[in-house]
Amino acid sequence: PTISQLQAFFGRRTDFIPITVDALSATPSPLKTDPSHYFQGFVPQTVVFDLDGQVVLNQAGAIPYATLDGTLRQVFGLPPVDGPERQAAPVNEVNQELVPPA
Repeated sequence: PTISQLQAFFGRRTDFIPITVDALSATPSPLKTDPSHYFQGFVPQTVVFDLDGQVVLNQAGAIPYATLDGTLRQVFGLPPVDGPERQAAPVNEVNQELVPPA
């Protein structure tokens, strides 16, 4: 649900790319373009890159919405948000952009 909530706000600014660990090689790659380079052996794991391709967050386990929101706001130069506005709002899981208008 957190990814859907983040996509609601940041979806037009960034791409969220899920990668299955089954697709990763057992040996980490030295290439920064290979996802296995970043994998730490834990699921789930979240890696966030800045606009220059530098890692700004690489964390295993469940990450609070506020942490991810703050990291992405920093990446895009958006002002920080505190208080109730920062709580994740429920998002309708149906992608209405794929449905033709009635």
